[in-house]
Amino acid sequence: MKLATMKEIKETLEGIKEANDPFILELRKDERKGAQKLLEAWDKRIAKEQRLHDHFVMMNHYEKEIRSKGYTYIAGIDEVGRVI
Repeated sequence: MKLATMKEIKETLEGIKEANDPFILELRKDERKGAQKLLEAWDKRIAKEQRLHDHFVMMNHYEKEIRSKGYTYIAGIDEVGRVI
């Protein structure tokens, strides 16, 4: 990989979602401190997005179960028990 500027690295990282992307794999070999900081920030962002996705999937478990039984309209109840 041609050594990219920090600006180029930052812009490229914005469009990458997979840890096994060739750009990410090459960037892990880049010894520049700025490149490693950008990569660390990317890792944190991706981990946060994954946690949010996992939480969303978990929160929709019961709704999916009910929909699979043929129900179309589902009322929600918030964490203190009020129907919303």
